Amino acid sequence: MVLIGLIFLVVGSFLFAYYASKSPAFSEEKLKDPIPAKIYDKDDELVTTLYGGQKRELTDIEDTPEQVTDAILAVEDNRFYEHGAIDFVRLGAAVINNVTDGFGSQGASTITQQVVKRVFLTEEKTIERK
Repeated sequence: MVLIGLIFLVVGSFLFAYYASKSPAFSEEKLKDPIPAKIYDKDDELVTTLYGGQKRELTDIEDTPEQVTDAILAVEDNRFYEHGAIDFVRLGAAVINNVTDGFGSQGASTITQQVVKRVFLTEEKTIERK
């Protein structure tokens, strides 16, 4: 059992190093989201669309009202402050659901991972991209 665990650890480490070496370089410019944001009301009706470069202003996180941060965390990742960049509890649940209900049935990405995906990767659902 220990040998199998060690093999998985070594293979996993090599796979991580391989994909990490292929990842694009960090660019703060890429963090400026060009994708329009759609704002909906409580009845799921579109209120407005915000277009990058036209109606948006970049602000420092310190200037964001606490209520906005709380609302985003409540919807996207209510355990944000309890885990690092990866939420292993949600990841485990997603693995189980994807095995029982089919690949792609549940995601486990944190806000940090969503930012990285939107800035550096594509929307395709493949094991390699994950």
